[in-house]
Amino acid sequence: MRSSHNVTVKESVAMFLHICGHNITQQNAMRTFGHSQETISRKFHEVLDVMEKMAMDMFKPDHMSLTQVHPKLRSDKHYWPYFRGFIGAMDGTHVPVMVSGRDQQRYWNRKSVCSMNILAICNMDMLFTYIYVGMPGSAHDAKVLALAMQGDPNFPHPPEGKYYLVDSGYALRRGYLGPYRQTRYHQNQFQNQAPPSNHKEKFNRRHSSLRCVIERTFGVWKRKWRIMQDRARYDIGTTRKLVAATMTLHNFVRKSSIHDPDFDVDWREDSDQQPPMNDDEEAVLEEGTGSREYMEGLRDSIAMDLWNTRG
Repeated sequence: MRSSHNVTVKESVAMFLHICGHNITQQNAMRTFGHSQETISRKFHEVLDVMEKMAMDMFKPDHMSLTQVHPKLRSDKHYWPYFRGFIGAMDGTHVPVMVSGRDQQRYWNRKSVCSMNILAICNMDMLFTYIYVGMPGSAHDAKVLALAMQGDPNFPHPPEGKYYLVDSGYALRRGYLGPYRQTRYHQNQFQNQAPPSNHKEKFNRRHSSLRCVIERTFGVWKRKWRIMQDRARYDIGTTRKLVAATMTLHNFVRKSSIHDPDFDVDWREDSDQQPPMNDDEEAVLEEGTGSREYMEGLRDSIAMDLWNTRG
């Protein structure tokens, strides 16, 4: 970017960050920065376009991260060596979007809100390592994953022996390790209650604790960039760009050497309140996976190791 006669690059970036951080209208930004609404809008989209290019660099496939063991994993006795194949946590989240006309119905989610379903993967540093943006809010998380795997040449498929941790909304298939269903899972189900009583509950508790890094990462991202959680002000195309831009900024802040209190959270505290799926949903999502038995065997092996070494 280059400064214009009336607006410097720094001021353009400040406008963009202020709008994204507080989800204010461009009319309010006009009063704050003392420029016309046309100038505010033009500079906002100039920065957004540059941020989209930055996102393309930020989320380039990194094959090293798919094979190396994260230092935090190796040093944590709660997870190592049991989850030695862990390379990231995966989940979907919704952001509000403005849609009109006949397409609106496709974007209504289960909470009767017009939204976009975003698939993301993160690591133990609370860094987004992959994002798939643009699916309507009515799309199930498992459907979004299937489309990303089939349609995105940059999708980071887990190599042999590695896997992502996923919740019960995804099929149990090679490379995607989910919890035991019809078994206690979320951390608040164990607090002030009986500890795990069998190997399945032990596995689920550790799985939930490790997987919830994605929930906390989503939480930090949305709290910092309120444009992702409050009232939608932009069309689908702009919202897609904003998701990529703000996730890029999230990573940029996280990688910087400047302390940011927004990241001062314990990602092991699970706040996911998603209810368990019913049997009909399970059958549909797992049909034709072809590798369910392999992951069941891996899950049972981890669960028994955890149970036999409990202390």
